[in-house]
Amino acid sequence: MIDYLIVGSGLAGISFSEVALKNGKSILVLDNDSQNSSRIAGGLYNPVILKRFSEVDQAKEHLLIMHEFFSALEEKLTTKVDFKTPILRRFFFD
Repeated sequence: MIDYLIVGSGLAGISFSEVALKNGKSILVLDNDSQNSSRIAGGLYNPVILKRFSEVDQAKEHLLIMHEFFSALEEKLTTKVDFKTPILRRFFFD
């Protein structure tokens, strides 16, 4: 018997699969390669609230866990999944 059926092997599906396997669960991943959302949009993580550029609660702790997870995932899959891009704030001048 399979614990989890995961539809799609994008970043979310692979991440969930990795967590399930680490917790001793069995998985079956189905993917027909018809969707490319992870390749195009992927995901965005942002440690600040954009309106005031104030830090989200426990942002440093969450980012540390996330970076460790994605680093281990990249090493296991031998591919890059976390592409860091700076956020630029555009100032309005009157």
